[in-house]
Amino acid sequence: MFGRDKIKAITLDDLQSLDLDSLYEKSSSYNNFNAKKHDRETRKQITKLFLNWYFWLIILAFLFCLGYNWIIALLNINLLSKGMELIPYIEVSNTVSLITTTLSSGVGFVIGYYFKNDKDNL
Repeated sequence: MFGRDKIKAITLDDLQSLDLDSLYEKSSSYNNFNAKKHDRETRKQITKLFLNWYFWLIILAFLFCLGYNWIIALLNINLLSKGMELIPYIEVSNTVSLITTTLSSGVGFVIGYYFKNDKDNL
């Protein structure tokens, strides 16, 4: 397999000629690069997750209002025929507006975190 001729013996002169400072700087910058890349990927995943949930929540609120109002319309037909008081409808625009205003500061924070400056912290 491996013969002794393929393995080079390391001598004391070889060790003394190594520039350990430059090796440390290279490995440090490599690790720094990997940390920044990992940080960017994590921010990207957090942003995607939050925005997906945000838009799905808006869509679900819209669908809930439509379903609720459809059921209430059927109930109000029966209540109207019996002369009873009608159940009020939910306004879709107010419901979606409530959700968007409540979560908009969170969306702004997450988007700002995603586009955060990658320079070293002070």
